[in-house]
Amino acid sequence: MRNVNAKLLLQIVASGILVNSLSGGETAAEQVKNALRYYNGENGKVDYASAFENFRKAAEQGNAEAQYYLGSCFLNGTGTARNPQEAARWFAKAAEQKLPAAQMWLGICYQKGLGVKQNDAEALKYLTFAADNNLAEAQYYLGRMYCDGAGVSKDPEGGLIFLRRAAANGSSDAQYYIGKVYSEGLGVSRNFDEAARWFRRSADAGNSYGDVAMGDCLQRGHGVMQSNEDAVNYYRRAADKGNVLGMIKLGTCYLDGVGVAQNRQLALEWFGKAAAKENPEALMALGRYYSQSPAGSADRAKAIEYFTKAASQGNAEAEYWLGVEELNAAGSRGKAITHLRRSADAGFPLAQVRLGRLYLTGGNGVQKDEKRAVELFRKAADAGNSEALYFMAVCLSKGAGVAANPAMAAEYALKSAESGNSFGQYLYGIFCQEGIGTEKNPEAAFSWMMNAAKQGNLAAMAQLGDYYLNGVGVKADADQGISWLKKAAQENDSNAQFLLGKIYSEGLLVPQNYQDALGWLNKAAEANNPRALHLLGVFYKDGLAGMPKDPEKMFQFFKRAEGLNNPDAICWVGLCYLNGIAVARDVNTAVKYLQRAADLGNAEAEFWLGVCYQKGLGVAQNDTKAFELFKKAAAQDNSSALFYLGLYYKNGRVGKEDPVAAARCLKRAADLGSAEAMYNLGLFYDNGIGVKVDHAEAARLYQKAAAQDNAYGQYALACAYEAGRGVEEEPVKALYYYKKSAQQGYKYAMFMLARCYERGIGTDRDLRAALRWYEKAAEQNMLLAGDKVKAVELAISLEE
Repeated sequence: MRNVNAKLLLQIVASGILVNSLSGGETAAEQVKNALRYYNGENGKVDYASAFENFRKAAEQGNAEAQYYLGSCFLNGTGTARNPQEAARWFAKAAEQKLPAAQMWLGICYQKGLGVKQNDAEALKYLTFAADNNLAEAQYYLGRMYCDGAGVSKDPEGGLIFLRRAAANGSSDAQYYIGKVYSEGLGVSRNFDEAARWFRRSADAGNSYGDVAMGDCLQRGHGVMQSNEDAVNYYRRAADKGNVLGMIKLGTCYLDGVGVAQNRQLALEWFGKAAAKENPEALMALGRYYSQSPAGSADRAKAIEYFTKAASQGNAEAEYWLGVEELNAAGSRGKAITHLRRSADAGFPLAQVRLGRLYLTGGNGVQKDEKRAVELFRKAADAGNSEALYFMAVCLSKGAGVAANPAMAAEYALKSAESGNSFGQYLYGIFCQEGIGTEKNPEAAFSWMMNAAKQGNLAAMAQLGDYYLNGVGVKADADQGISWLKKAAQENDSNAQFLLGKIYSEGLLVPQNYQDALGWLNKAAEANNPRALHLLGVFYKDGLAGMPKDPEKMFQFFKRAEGLNNPDAICWVGLCYLNGIAVARDVNTAVKYLQRAADLGNAEAEFWLGVCYQKGLGVAQNDTKAFELFKKAAAQDNSSALFYLGLYYKNGRVGKEDPVAAARCLKRAADLGSAEAMYNLGLFYDNGIGVKVDHAEAARLYQKAAAQDNAYGQYALACAYEAGRGVEEEPVKALYYYKKSAQQGYKYAMFMLARCYERGIGTDRDLRAALRWYEKAAEQNMLLAGDKVKAVELAISLEE
């Protein structure tokens, strides 16, 4: 509550509202004038005791002004001991005589419970009396009450009416508060232009809070042209009037070099002036000054000292910074969390976000609790904190601590993005790209990603590079793409380093350069980037990028990436155990890894885990379980799973035979490039299984499988050429594909190749070549081939 000061007293006298007592007449009025002279020091010095005595004498004669002033003296302890009860009693006497100022202060006493029992209805009654008597300050208080819902039903529109009346009557406080209403959107649509107009009026009227608010508008560019220099001028005006917030703002500008040359000494001086009266915000500012000092532990101790002083006065922000200091100094985790909790419980958004992040991940003395994290994020988000809005979007998109809700996640991400948060802009860009909670919009994705990248968000820079490379929302531009990736990579963003390494290794968008590829990938791997570790493992597995095949190194890289929860790497570790690559074969351990990767949605792991259930490797044999896993992987277009699923449908291993579904699965797998599926789908067309008989289509599929060196496809294609089924009859081509298939060890191809040599199909008759291939087929336990070996041996002997 603001004290009644000399300025207000003079305003009341100047208003001409003088009520003489019935008995005192001119004597009481003269006593009031004398009291004011003592109060204002017009007799050479201020004498509050004499002022009080004169007010008392006149008040006892029934003079309304004197009664009001006497109440003010009792309320503020001016010239007498502070006595709220007496203050309220004298305000009531003056209010009975309809003195507006007394009505207002009696209303405030009822509102605050000063000297009387707190009573909202009485407060409203007396403040309304004063406001109806056109007292600007009463109109201001009433406006605040309705806007804030303090003691009355919240009614921002009604509050604004009173505030406008007060502003029209010259209340600079009301002018300031109207600006605040529009700036923060308190019951009205947020309007920075209107806010700035009212803040300027308040500042022009000499209101120091208007000065500070106008400075904020100029610094942020809200409703006016952004100007740090002009903002500093307004902060200085407020500071020169003794406004503590103005001093803090001015000191902060000097500390950060905003609108003025950086000057830590001047910053310290202004913070010191602000803190002279132990103002908690000023103490906070001093704490921040020392916490940012390069001097080290000595200044850190001072920072904690000032933060502690501010916190002792209930400053929530100071509690937050005490928690941060404890965390940064690896101090007591218990103390840090206690400070953060106090700050969060007091409603400080930064503390709510910091504590929420600790609950989200666990650690630093906090047990993981995603639901509690969401509660904290939601509170800070409701206060408009852009980082909290971002984390709410993250939690809602992942279903962490709250039911997954992509649409709501997108709403929070958009709010965060619109607030200028680069992480919110990045996330909403991803949502637009993927169509998560909103329609797919590559152009919007690109736009938001550019906004985030321009703020220096490294993840956004890397993503923007990827957009340029792949033409997402923008015309493809490899040079721009590489440029953005390099910007992020040079700032040690491991994802950008990974992407650059991958690009240089593939040589699709830039000239292939294994040296650059490995350089970037190794940097990313040093930062424990899981994708880079996985890719290096693949290089050692397949002998790519100039690397030798090295199963041991392959396993080491996969294991490091697995430790970072990379699904692909987890799957590969499982496959190493399944096949005994670089480790002893252990199907039980293999299944554990495959299950882990499958739980993360890895399609390859789902497929191989299905194989384990199909064959009873490390688990009890279970076709139903295998079938379900193949379906999951197939839903992600895993070609191997689609192929197996097709065979399950064909053979009715789980449920009834369904040749149509089988053909559908095989077709999708074939479209994805599976040679096995191409071959089997060819058989379906040849035999009318789930599709109409179409020998030409069958031959086309065999050709595609054969082109991938699939032995079965080569064999089937050879049969087609020999029989002229679906293709022109061409014995030479039949011989060619029988040989290709036979050379891969397919015994039926060996037998048919031997038959061609025996009969001279597509080549000259050659019994010795025939014998050789029959023998190879017989070695694979083909009984018919064994019989043919004897027959050809006899034929050779007869020829000799």
